[in-house]
Amino acid sequence: MNKFSQLYKKNSIESLSPGRIILLLFDTALQCLNRVRESMHLNFSIKNQETFHNNLQKAENIIRELQNSLNFQPAKELADTLFRLYDYICDQITVVRVKRSSEHLKNAEHILKELRDGWSDMLQKREKISET
Repeated sequence: MNKFSQLYKKNSIESLSPGRIILLLFDTALQCLNRVRESMHLNFSIKNQETFHNNLQKAENIIRELQNSLNFQPAKELADTLFRLYDYICDQITVVRVKRSSEHLKNAEHILKELRDGWSDMLQKREKISET
């Protein structure tokens, strides 16, 4: 990626609202898990192993960042629930890393997709309200 493309990408991300950044994080984590799934079905090679490991690590890092950004003040019960869900997703990722379990990968993807879709719906409703 050239210098101008990198600058454009950086500026476009920095101009997103915090809600859109979280949606982008969900999407990126899901893309990483999809790459993990794809690499699990390929023949063993160092490149496939790197893809598998690196994308698991990226997804886990994103989930931990989402977990660390939770605000427990306004809605403690919701934040506690999300904290536990993020922990569960990371636990599933750990099992995928150790056992290469497609079932645990599916569990992580499913929960993450549900959270992502719920977040997207909330943003869309909020945007409709602010338009009126």
